[in-house]
Amino acid sequence: MKSTKTFSGNAAARLTLALSAAGLLTTALLCLQYTEPTHQMLCVRAVDLLKTSNPLYKEVDDYSSKIEQGAIDEDQKARPFNHFYNRSNGDGLLYHSYYQVLAEFYDFTLPVPPGQPPMYTNALQWAKVAGQDNFNWLDAIAYYSYLSSSRIQSYTALGHVVHCLQDMGQPDHGRCVPHPGSSMNDKFGQDETMEGYEMFYDKMKSGFSIGDTVMELPAIEDYFFKLSELSINRSIGLGLPKPGESAMGLKNADWKKFLVPAITGEWDPNVNIPWIGTIKAGNSTNKYYLYGQGIQEEVIEYSAGLLKLFYDIVNPPPYVKRVAIYQELVYEAPKYIAEWKDVKIACPQPEIGLVRERLLDIILNLPLYTGVNTRIEIEFGPVVGNPGEQINEESIVVRFAGAVRGKSSFTQSTDGTTGAIWESVSFPMPEVTSALLEVEARDLDNHLQGRDPLGNVLDSEPRTAAYVEPLTGYPWAYYEPGTDRNHTVIAVSK
Repeated sequence: MKSTKTFSGNAAARLTLALSAAGLLTTALLCLQYTEPTHQMLCVRAVDLLKTSNPLYKEVDDYSSKIEQGAIDEDQKARPFNHFYNRSNGDGLLYHSYYQVLAEFYDFTLPVPPGQPPMYTNALQWAKVAGQDNFNWLDAIAYYSYLSSSRIQSYTALGHVVHCLQDMGQPDHGRCVPHPGSSMNDKFGQDETMEGYEMFYDKMKSGFSIGDTVMELPAIEDYFFKLSELSINRSIGLGLPKPGESAMGLKNADWKKFLVPAITGEWDPNVNIPWIGTIKAGNSTNKYYLYGQGIQEEVIEYSAGLLKLFYDIVNPPPYVKRVAIYQELVYEAPKYIAEWKDVKIACPQPEIGLVRERLLDIILNLPLYTGVNTRIEIEFGPVVGNPGEQINEESIVVRFAGAVRGKSSFTQSTDGTTGAIWESVSFPMPEVTSALLEVEARDLDNHLQGRDPLGNVLDSEPRTAAYVEPLTGYPWAYYEPGTDRNHTVIAVSK
């Protein structure tokens, strides 16, 4: 958070008097996070790592800008107070009255959290379910649908969640230790060779490691627990924070007699407000530089892993989107064309919308002539991302009028305009009065391992659009895996 806002009235006078007396006027810029570009940079590299590891995750890359924006926005107003998580007891950040200084400076309302003592929601709970404005893990899953507008909402919410996970790579967040943040560098960090608190990433942009392996864990809880554990253990191994520091890079300073009474008129005997220190960027002997250099890969790898887990959970099953049947008389002409059309329904944010059903639009339905050469064309969906659903060519089995039909060609989806298309060889229409089209197929995309059904088999009933419920185990709703039997045509003698 960055601001040029100044205090007004008695509050400003009290704050100026208190901090000037201590020679600490710059502390008006208290905040609790990495700098905004840092979270954006970490998200960019996490997406790069994921798409490099497997091109089937291209959709995540398509929405990378939404993930980045969500990660940036997560540090706005009062949200950062919910970015702390003690994995041993589930605690969040304890409330202290001096936090109201930050709230007034940045012009937002900071509610006193419930509990005795008052405590903010821990980062895991906030990221998973409690994050306001639908920006949390379960809402990201709930909003994921077959519309670009709903996926924008989902990936924006996912960016908020990834931000909270990335904060677990900073051990103060795992110890629930409050600290001034990097926007203080706007005031005193004029020397570009000096780094304020949590700035150890920003000077490493040249040669910044993308990470080596996407960290795959079974649940969002595991990501928060293990990254917090890793960052705390690594800081302990380096002897951080150093003796005389109450937080990472922050020297002890007792401001109780200046700050708390000046702002609130209250004494808080448990507050030991820290003062920001500096570290030298590029100094291989500096422990904070070594810490940042060591943890950056893990933060990216864990972020990439959480992005992968999200996609595996929500990635929808394939279905037969469009069928066209042609016959060759004087020239080849279509005789049957039908396509499933998504139906947008209202949701808490009407401009976004969700898809829970489809209507079969039968565009053309003329009788087929028996004995005439016939060709079938099948397009698979969904076609929302870029590319559309990737289909396992070898898994496709097409029966028409009781016989398996051979393949003439298959074209995988390469963009967001058409799905994968399978075409049959030409065959004479048999002597029947009606013909049922049966299609079997599986996709190539990844789905949540251990879920039954997995989600890779053709949805036999596209009329009810399959989606994931944001419940334990992330079960499918309205998913009927199996053979598509939704197209029957009439046949007559020529």
